[in-house]
Amino acid sequence: MSDDDVIVIEDSPQRKSISCDQIPELFLDKLIAKKHFGQFGRINRFILRPKRLSCTVEYENPEAAEAALARGGVFRDWKFNVYWTDEVAASQSAREEAYVDPEVQQELDTMSGGPSSLRMKQTMKQSIESFLKKTERFPAPPVVAPPKQLRPPPMVVIPREVAPGSGDPKTVQAKLEFESLARKPSMTAEERFRVLEARDRYIRLTTDRTTDIRKAKSTQGTCEDMCPEKERYMRECKFQVASYEAGESSQQMDHEKAIKQYSRSSADQEAPLALELRSEKGLELSMSYLLLRIADLCDEEDVNLSDWFHFVWDRTRGIRKDITQQELCSVRAVRLVEQCARFHIHCAARLVAEDPSVFDQKINTENMTKCLQSLKYMYHDLGLKGIRCPNEAEFRAYVVLLNLNDGNFLWEVKQLAGDIMHSKEIRFALQVYFALEGNNYARFFRLVRQTSYMNACILLRYFNQIRTRALEIMLRAYTYRTPASFSLEHLTDLLAFEDTEAAAAFLDAYGLPVDETLGTVLMDPKQYDRPEIPYQLERAYNLVESKRTCSVGEAISGEPLEDESILDNHQLEASFTPTGYFREDLLRTILKPVKLPEPTTPISDDDKLFKVPSPTSISPKPLFPKPTPTGNLFPPSRNSFRIETNSQAPSAPSVFSQSSPTTLSGITPLPKTIQPQPLPAKTAPSFGSNLFGNVNFAAAAPAPQVNIFGQFAAPKPEVTGPSIFGASNDTSNALAAARRLQEEAEQKRRQEALEEEARRKRQQEEEQRRQREAEEERIRQELIARKEAEIRRLKELEEESKRQLEETVRKMSEKIYAELVDDVCGEDVAQVATSCYNQHQLLEKYPKKLLQELEDEVLREFLEGTIREETLVKNCQETRQQNVMRKYFRLWRNNVRLVMDNRMQIENSPAWLPERRLQEQARECYQEHQALSLANMKRYVGGMSKVFQLPERQEHPVDVFEIVRSKVRLAKRQDTRGFIRNHVYWKLAISIPFKQEEDSSGLYYFISKWLKSLFKRSSANEGKCFFLEAQENMTARERLVVCMRLLKGTDILDELNAKDPEALDNSDGLVFFLTSNNPLRSKERLHNLLRNADSWGPIPVTIIAYNYQPNADECLEELLDLDFLLEEGKISDFEIIYHQETNRKPLRQALVTSLNFLASCYNPDSPLEMQSQTSFIGTCLGEELWHRFRLSAQQNPKLEEACHDLHFVLDLFNQAIDRVCNLVQHNLAAYPNFPAEFKPFVSKRRFDIPLDLEYFPKDWRNPERQQKLIRFFAQLKFKPLTFEPSTCQSLHDLQSHLLPFIRSSLPQPDDKFARRLLALTTQDILRNLPVAIPFPQSISALNWLQPISTLSNELLRRRWSEALTHLPCEVIYHKQEYESYTRTLWWLPQLKTLKRRSTSNDLPAATNEPETDTDDHSSCLDSLDGAAAVPVKKMRLNITLAKDDLDEILARGRRCLERADEKLTQCREFTQQTRELANKLDGRLYEQEKTFRENRWTWETSFR
Repeated sequence: MSDDDVIVIEDSPQRKSISCDQIPELFLDKLIAKKHFGQFGRINRFILRPKRLSCTVEYENPEAAEAALARGGVFRDWKFNVYWTDEVAASQSAREEAYVDPEVQQELDTMSGGPSSLRMKQTMKQSIESFLKKTERFPAPPVVAPPKQLRPPPMVVIPREVAPGSGDPKTVQAKLEFESLARKPSMTAEERFRVLEARDRYIRLTTDRTTDIRKAKSTQGTCEDMCPEKERYMRECKFQVASYEAGESSQQMDHEKAIKQYSRSSADQEAPLALELRSEKGLELSMSYLLLRIADLCDEEDVNLSDWFHFVWDRTRGIRKDITQQELCSVRAVRLVEQCARFHIHCAARLVAEDPSVFDQKINTENMTKCLQSLKYMYHDLGLKGIRCPNEAEFRAYVVLLNLNDGNFLWEVKQLAGDIMHSKEIRFALQVYFALEGNNYARFFRLVRQTSYMNACILLRYFNQIRTRALEIMLRAYTYRTPASFSLEHLTDLLAFEDTEAAAAFLDAYGLPVDETLGTVLMDPKQYDRPEIPYQLERAYNLVESKRTCSVGEAISGEPLEDESILDNHQLEASFTPTGYFREDLLRTILKPVKLPEPTTPISDDDKLFKVPSPTSISPKPLFPKPTPTGNLFPPSRNSFRIETNSQAPSAPSVFSQSSPTTLSGITPLPKTIQPQPLPAKTAPSFGSNLFGNVNFAAAAPAPQVNIFGQFAAPKPEVTGPSIFGASNDTSNALAAARRLQEEAEQKRRQEALEEEARRKRQQEEEQRRQREAEEERIRQELIARKEAEIRRLKELEEESKRQLEETVRKMSEKIYAELVDDVCGEDVAQVATSCYNQHQLLEKYPKKLLQELEDEVLREFLEGTIREETLVKNCQETRQQNVMRKYFRLWRNNVRLVMDNRMQIENSPAWLPERRLQEQARECYQEHQALSLANMKRYVGGMSKVFQLPERQEHPVDVFEIVRSKVRLAKRQDTRGFIRNHVYWKLAISIPFKQEEDSSGLYYFISKWLKSLFKRSSANEGKCFFLEAQENMTARERLVVCMRLLKGTDILDELNAKDPEALDNSDGLVFFLTSNNPLRSKERLHNLLRNADSWGPIPVTIIAYNYQPNADECLEELLDLDFLLEEGKISDFEIIYHQETNRKPLRQALVTSLNFLASCYNPDSPLEMQSQTSFIGTCLGEELWHRFRLSAQQNPKLEEACHDLHFVLDLFNQAIDRVCNLVQHNLAAYPNFPAEFKPFVSKRRFDIPLDLEYFPKDWRNPERQQKLIRFFAQLKFKPLTFEPSTCQSLHDLQSHLLPFIRSSLPQPDDKFARRLLALTTQDILRNLPVAIPFPQSISALNWLQPISTLSNELLRRRWSEALTHLPCEVIYHKQEYESYTRTLWWLPQLKTLKRRSTSNDLPAATNEPETDTDDHSSCLDSLDGAAAVPVKKMRLNITLAKDDLDEILARGRRCLERADEKLTQCREFTQQTRELANKLDGRLYEQEKTFRENRWTWETSFR
């Protein structure tokens, strides 16, 4: 350690602050970090440095700081550095120098050709160790000079297989953190969320991201769940669970219900990973769940609409965000966005009346606009690809409907494709626009009534606008000078309000007064005032929401929803095993290392023209050359040369480096010529470019020659001439040889010494390494043991405190329990004693009191009966006396009136001069027609014969069609099947007294003349009827026909004064005029009319009493005996209207009131109905009947079992024929004909559907028609069987029995047709026969419905074709009985009866059968009927139960026994407690008795 690395720390006992670095990323959350450091003491200040991954903690006392320094360096198996804060300043500069950015270091290495000094200093030790480990694999060459000094390699070694980004400390830290968390069990949601968070952090750090927008691609989601797994655990641990996603508790999430939540995008938000984005399948699954399970909840009453809307809105927003982030543009993505748009359109109408805190219309419109904008771009992009979406026209029209107040959208409409622009949706939107632009409110609401549900939801926002414009138009048009009064009901219908109350509230908000009693509104422009706050829209149930005929989910989907099985069958993606561990396969996939590519054709640095340093790490080059394998072309020569390595890093690579080109055998080729140059012996030159590096030749010997066989050639003998120094030459040669041997031995010794020294150094280093590791392991074990001891001590303290607390709680509980038992028992004993004493007193007093009450009750009843009789007698006497007094009082009153009138006349005769002039008095007596009357008198006095008449009073004609149309609503025109009648026939009878009848002189002529001019007519009537006209609506294809008959007198005279008793037949109402002159004759006329009236049921009656002045004791209802007519069923309802000519109320108003009442009582239903012969027989006896039988058998096991009996199936069909005969054999003569007046207005029938009375044929009441049908239906019955199918042993045997039965069912013998029917029946039998069962057993298990249905249908066609000519074409039946036959399961209540009947029919044929068949048959009866239908020898119930059924029965029995044991135990405990309480009570009672005897007077006084 150098002097710079030494840190001098003063021993200060007042240290309160510690610092930490390399902290885990979880500490970036201050709450987690403070929670960790807060366990050692109270924190005074906490400073977090996120970029450096460090923090500073200052405590209030030094003890807490020392504890944190000792034990605070570990968090969830993550170790980090903890030290005193005052050490930071001393070592700050050293650490700053020690830390170098990897990118800066790489640039420095590139610029200098080698590593920087700082990096060299840091990695010195590691490089040497790695180098030595790598060189251990290669044995040293035979002749090697030991290196004088070891230097680190030029580059940091990087293995071939590395994890991506392994050089980044953050990546390494993230990997270690993720792997450590993944190896531990995670059972809670928070723990699993942290594991998945670490996984995502590691994936983000190891994922390559490009900044080149040309190469960038959008992330495609891989999550196929409704919600990613990480978000589910995150929201569950943070308690962000919606109510629709909650499981058993409100804070526990049901992962199968969770849908991804919408989160706002922000600048600091990480880009989403592929596993955080849902694929198209996941998005469709989320939308399907919302539409199937959530959307329809808004119609339920107990649902919070605010929670519902915000939940669905948030989840659909999340779907749109996923589509945007993935840049999806497909037909499936378009359908999802379309459904989001429909959701907002639906909410715009459904939640329009909600509070703004629940639903904000503006925000909803903004989201709807965003959806439509996205759809517009997606339609355009798909159109460029040649893909056309099926709903494009619909949503283009929605854009138009949202912008009706802005005409600029017309330019966009012109840019659309031709088929889109001319589609019906766009044309409808343009019609609405022109109606709104032209203020045509009537056309606007007419279009709304005709459009679809979604269009109506959008147009609801314009209702207040168009209604306001309509009011302003009406005010300008109708109130130019004076205010006008309008009908409130008419305005309600015109402006499409829900009801009159809603219309009155809207008009009141705009200042227009409404009179609800009269049903009018005053249109006064002076009072009209627009409210400052816009009027709140109401829900349009009738106009908008009634258009939705499907569920909310289907309306939003725009098509039928898928089956819910896609939700039930979906399996969630799980990253954890059931034991809580992260899945091993996923962990290996995530941590899988990335292989770096190996160079295929490496090029040495010498071959490059320009040497550019690589930005990546360089693989290490071996310091020593590889040994030459045996068999090399050039084996080294002994003592020819030696190799010395240079201590410095070579700049040029050797031929043994990895960058040199190699052959297939790994041998480096040699240059063509090898010319070693002798070098000075003292220098150690660097490696040369020859084969052997730097070579230092000891002697200048010639190079050995090499032959082509790879061996050294023997040196040629050198030929020299004779010399005088021959001996000296031999001596020198010997010396040279000895010297060479000595050098070789010395060299060998040196080499062995070097090898021994290197081996010894390696052993020392290995020993040091082992000692260092052992020391580190010892320290680590000591720390672990210290920590475990501390944990054990804390646990022991905690357990001790818990035991003390439990002991204290136990003692306190026992004490409190004893006190409570004493208090409660004392109070209970006192109460029980008091109640027992009170009961004893009551038992003594009760008999006397009961006797007294019985006497009082008997006397009261007797006295009440006596008083009632006496009171009745007294009332009769008083009533008689009052009637006599009233009679004589009227006589006296009339006499007094006469006297008073005479006296008044005398007194009014002036015998003195008046105070006013005659002109003034005459002006007061002026009458309306006085001048005309005087002129007429003059004409008579003058003798003129021409009579001058007074002008008649003009009255507006009455529009009968308007009255009927307004009162006969749509609901009354619907029949029982829901069909709306296009034709309405309304017949009315008006009865008036004839001439002098009923002492009504003049009334007949007045009423007859007045009625002729009263009604509004399109043309003069030329027929027999008083009024008969029709009015058609070509748009709705409706026809309204009204007929009024004027009947006169008691003899029922028609308009031509001829008797016509049938004129009142099938009338829908009666208007009865009478006077007060002769009520008895009026009663006779009314009763005669109703007796002669022939109708479907009672008719409503209105009575107009003209100038009727009833006495005080007279009642018109009693005089006419209307209650009797109600009881007899002649009339359904009545209304009496009194009219006085002295009043200003005209007679016209009384008649209009009666017409309104009779029209409101209109009932067009008739009990009969008619169908064509084909439709009726096909429905009642054809394939439809057998289809109903088969469906019922599938749902009812009893019927399924009964259908295995052929006799039962035949009796079932015969019973159906009997019911059909009952349908058509009603007494039709009791029903009246269709009114003859309406026959010209009946249209031709076009459809083969059930028809009403107007289409009946002329002879429909002829009984011969019914007899023909009944005889035909009776012929369709099957004959009884003469054999038992279960006795047949083979198919041939069964066919031999079936053929005579089929022949007996044919109308005429036809063997060919019978065999054809037998073949068809046999095919159905074989098709339905069980497989792999013997024939006798399988025929008993055969369901006979299909074979008999085929047989009956063929027989029906045969008989029908033969009887078609003489059968009536129409069938008339009773409507309710027909519905009962076709819509109810009438055969189930008669199942037992039919089975008994079929069994009794089979008894004669089965008498010769074995006993076993009888037993089986009776067992079948017992399963159906519960008792034997016929006497048999033995009966038993054959029930075969499955093992599961037996287990379930046994389990239920065990549960019942357990419950019985529990109840018995409770009963015993209760008995024991009762006994104990009774013993205590006896003691208390004994004490009470003693006290009672001592203080008897006090007790009696207190209880009294």
